[in-house]
Amino acid sequence: QLVMNGLVALWKPKGFTSAEFLDQFKRFLFKELRVSSGRKRKRKRIKVGHGGTLDKGAEGVLVVGIGDGCKELKHFLEGSKKYHVTGKLGVATDTYDASGEVTMERPFETVTHDTLTSVLSKFTGTIQQKPPIYSALKCGGKRYSDLARQGHLPDPPLRPVTIHSVECTEFTAPVFQLDVHCSSGTYIRSLIHDIGQGMLNIH
Repeated sequence: QLVMNGLVALWKPKGFTSAEFLDQFKRFLFKELRVSSGRKRKRKRIKVGHGGTLDKGAEGVLVVGIGDGCKELKHFLEGSKKYHVTGKLGVATDTYDASGEVTMERPFETVTHDTLTSVLSKFTGTIQQKPPIYSALKCGGKRYSDLARQGHLPDPPLRPVTIHSVECTEFTAPVFQLDVHCSSGTYIRSLIHDIGQGMLNIH
């Protein structure tokens, strides 16, 4: 049974931005409740929002607030997060994920599990992290990603984030998998990119 106030935990699949997925959920919700989306009949408007953002290439739980439930979303924005991540050695892209243009390639054959674990130890605690250029963060009212697509190369400032723990759960070069427990605001794409850059300093 659908309600007009509360919180819902939804599983966002890969291939959708959080905003696109939320729009789909709104259409479903409005259809089921048979109410206006708010553009025509303000008195029947239902506010819908999500706590936190998952990248288009990521899948996972997205907490959605409906009506008065939106007031509780701030607690999910402030809380720590856990991710299971797959990374690939030897290649970097402009988006810091598999969807971007390759900007660098390096040999990875000498990298071992122990090497990776050694580098991971440098990325625990509070660290300074630079968000990806292709992100929803804004500069002067415009998204960094929009500026980048227009040919500009913005330089996002460093931000403090906390990595509570990061553990390699599987290593079969060039692919590795990590379990990450981190603070809100952490960009996993940036973390993987920075880990890769850390490998360059060793080899």
